[in-house]
Amino acid sequence: MLSILRELTGEWISEVSCEDIQSPNRLFYDELVFFGDAEDLQPGGVADNLITASMIDRYGFDEQRVSFLYNTDP
Repeated sequence: MLSILRELTGEWISEVSCEDIQSPNRLFYDELVFFGDAEDLQPGGVADNLITASMIDRYGFDEQRVSFLYNTDP
């Protein structure tokens, strides 16, 4: 129950390692991966709109959800 609550109220984009991108064990077939600093995803950052896109997908998907991820590896 706690994981569902967290998923729907704030864990919009998760960190992923390079090895886990498109992993056979991923939760969702479609993935959007932001390559950059986590700070860029915060309000006012260069990629803060990805949070909004993730929220819209999380609450409004009609067939299949998208996994929103970020990677900070160089």
